[in-house]
Amino acid sequence: MLPPTTALSLALLTAPLLCLLANPVQAGCYGHTGDHGSTGSSDLAFHHIDVSCHDPNGGLQGYYGPSSWKGFCADHIWFSIDNLNGNAGFDLNDDDCEREMNNVVLSCSQNRGGDLEYLWGGEFEKAGWKFR
Repeated sequence: MLPPTTALSLALLTAPLLCLLANPVQAGCYGHTGDHGSTGSSDLAFHHIDVSCHDPNGGLQGYYGPSSWKGFCADHIWFSIDNLNGNAGFDLNDDDCEREMNNVVLSCSQNRGGDLEYLWGGEFEKAGWKFR
């Protein structure tokens, strides 16, 4: 049996991998019909973003240390935010979190001219943060 800290470390490292194995995603835009691996609808993504950014126990809530990230997998969709600043930690404002993560969902439909219900997701960097 592994010590609790080792078991927790392994769980934290394998969670994103399990999500990716269940849902292999290419870089760029992600569609819900399976052509890029994601499932669900943009409404489902917006719901998970709202909860993760505003709920005190949300997956994207709280303080981000220097060069740290937070992420979670819900309904085979991987959500994450990285603090790209290697020298300082920050607490990302809840409304900023929701707005920028919603922009991730909307960005591919607007950039690629696709139907919002068909293409959603991607990633971008803004003000020292990486949203995906």
